[in-house]
Amino acid sequence: MHTVHAYVNTTNHYADGWRYLDSDNFVATVRLTAPHMLKHGADRDEGDTYTQYVRVPRGVNAGMLGQALRHTLGGSNCKHEYDCCGCATHRVSVKLTAPRRLLVRTQISYNY
Repeated sequence: MHTVHAYVNTTNHYADGWRYLDSDNFVATVRLTAPHMLKHGADRDEGDTYTQYVRVPRGVNAGMLGQALRHTLGGSNCKHEYDCCGCATHRVSVKLTAPRRLLVRTQISYNY
């Protein structure tokens, strides 16, 4: 398990590589289960797909937490001005599976 401080984006002025310049609001600190590999990447640009679970803390809106997890765990840190740099992009989807349990699915792809 690892701990994540989940933030939701309040401004959307910058691209992924410069997202730290946007304003964020803290939502919650949560613990994610160890990643479970769902699928290996089939090609050079297609990465692995993982699933994890999160327990929603009491008093925290599950929808807001899902949005914050997509923002915090997803995206890319790529700052290149050209394609084929090889940087990873994380596509995160969150689904409510029980009243206080979220399934987090992360699909990784590479810019080739």
